[in-house]
Amino acid sequence: MKLSGGRLVGITPSFLQRVFLHLATFLYKAVQLLLSK
Repeated sequence: MKLSGGRLVGITPSFLQRVFLHLATFLYKAVQLLLSK
């Protein structure tokens, strides 16, 4: 459990950062499109 948890903790940050950035850019573009209309 501790080993798997450590691995997840080591992998998760960068992965979540990438996903968060993609979602942020996608939401930003979506908002811009909605506001432009």
